[in-house]
Amino acid sequence: MPYSQSIFIDTTAFLALINRTDENYTSAVKFVQTWEKKLPEYKNLITSDYIVSETISKIRFWIGNVEAIEFGNNLFNSRLVEIIYTKKETFDRAWEIFQLIEQYNIQRGFTKLPNSKHHYGENYIPMISYTDSATLACIDQYDIPALFVFDPDLVYLAQKGILKNQDFLKNCELKVYP
Repeated sequence: MPYSQSIFIDTTAFLALINRTDENYTSAVKFVQTWEKKLPEYKNLITSDYIVSETISKIRFWIGNVEAIEFGNNLFNSRLVEIIYTKKETFDRAWEIFQLIEQYNIQRGFTKLPNSKHHYGENYIPMISYTDSATLACIDQYDIPALFVFDPDLVYLAQKGILKNQDFLKNCELKVYP
């Protein structure tokens, strides 16, 4: 399947879709209900095994085990969402991306997570997990043009051009939704 017409779904989007109390619930549901009409250039929704693992774990600990099982069964039987299973090449690329972003932070004098919530602006610190790096590696490896996400760090990296400027990704035209 060509991934050039796909939207990659992040954990934050899945969590927003299933949790009515999530601050992004309404935006997430509206996006899913209208994406085929508003964005006809995108034919597929995809995610990775890393995102599936992270999402099921977070649902289990934050919402409940019944909901985690229900989500997993729905996703594994879905015709709407395809799961990409990570290869060693993607795993290695994720490590490269993680190191590049952390080196970016180190060069700016940030070697530890701040005690307070980070903020946008000149001194913004993009804090990413290895799973985030794996997401970026999948987007890079499969030339995926769009990302359905509410994670402020991934949004920041994509929208502020850090990914492009630091040559983290060859696919520099990444669009972020909703």
